[in-house]
Amino acid sequence: MNDDNHEPGGGDGRRTAGQASSSTDVVTAEQAAEILEVVEDRIPVMIEEGLLDPIGTPDGSLRFLGVDVEAVRLQGG
Repeated sequence: MNDDNHEPGGGDGRRTAGQASSSTDVVTAEQAAEILEVVEDRIPVMIEEGLLDPIGTPDGSLRFLGVDVEAVRLQGG
């Protein structure tokens, strides 16, 4: 079943800062900022710097693999 409204991670779709991601989780820019403990405006800069690689979506919104966001967090990005 494909549930387009489902946010990964269960619950309300939010993670606490530093919460590990599974390899199949996809997170929004807002969630990535929360995990990385940065303001959401920093996310496009992190993309330009090559720290984050967004996943293309049909509506053009920014999504990221949770495992990639977690790797940046662990590197201190």
